[in-house]
Amino acid sequence: MCLCARDSTSSKQFCGFAVKGCDGGAWNACTDSQQETAYNAIITGCGKAPRQPVSPEAIQQALGAFLAKIKSDATQDSTSKAAVFLGTPDSNECKESASKLCVDYSAQAQEEGGIQGLYWYKEMLAAAEKIKEVKQAINQISKLETELINLEDRAALLYSLIASAATPAQPQEAANTEPKAQRSATDDCKSPAETADQCPSASCIYNTTTKECKPKPGTENTAAETGEAATEEEATTGCARDGTDRTACENDKTGDKQNCAWRKGKDNEDDKNKGK
Repeated sequence: MCLCARDSTSSKQFCGFAVKGCDGGAWNACTDSQQETAYNAIITGCGKAPRQPVSPEAIQQALGAFLAKIKSDATQDSTSKAAVFLGTPDSNECKESASKLCVDYSAQAQEEGGIQGLYWYKEMLAAAEKIKEVKQAINQISKLETELINLEDRAALLYSLIASAATPAQPQEAANTEPKAQRSATDDCKSPAETADQCPSASCIYNTTTKECKPKPGTENTAAETGEAATEEEATTGCARDGTDRTACENDKTGDKQNCAWRKGKDNEDDKNKGK
C-alpha cells in the first residue's frame, strides 16, 4: 500500500500499474473503503507478475531480496525522520509526495529482532520451515515404501525357496519294485511248456501230464492261488498225475499190483482215475 498506492499529489504508477482508491485526496485522508479499493488493485496487478514455485528456497530468496533493499541513514533522528526505510524518502520522511514513496522501518529497527521481527517476515520464515518439514516427511515415506517393497519381494522369494525344499522327491523306482518282483515270479512260468526245461524249476512247477508250467506255492499273492499251486505239485505224484489219461491210469502198477483204478461216473461215463 505504502509503495504502490498514490494520493492526489501524484499521478505516477510506482509499481508499474495504476492504483486508484486513495488518489482523490491526501494520503492520510484515505478512508477504509478507499484503502480496500487500492489494495484490491495492488493484488490484481502483482498477481500478473512472474512467479516461481513456492519452496523454502524461494521464500528465503524473497526475504533476502527484501533485506537487501532496506536502507538506513545514521544521520537522521529515528524518532522523527526516516532513519531505516524501504524506497525513497521525501525530505527524509515517508509521506505523501508527487514523486517519492517509502516505508519507514525506523521504529521496527529498534524493536527486538529488528526488521526480521516483522510479523509477516516471521510468518514467511515459519512457512518455509513447514514446507521443509513436509518435504522431509514425504522423502521419509518414500524411503519406507521402498523398504517395504524390498521386504515383500524378499519374503516372496523366501517362501518360494521353503516351498520348493519341503516337496520330497517321489520314489518312483522303489514304488515299482514289489510289482516287478511279483511279475517276474509269474511271467517266467509260461504255459503250455513242451518239456520241463521250458519251465524254470526255481520258481515254477511243471505238470508232465497237462504240460502246464505254473508258479510254485508262495509266489502267488492270495491263499487261493497258493492252494492251486500246491495242487499242481501234488499232481506230479500218485494217481493224480495221470489226470484224465485212462491208459496211463490202468498202466500205473507196482509189479503186478494195480496202483490206480479208473472210476466210472454217473450214467456209466468215464470220470477220473482213483488211487487204490
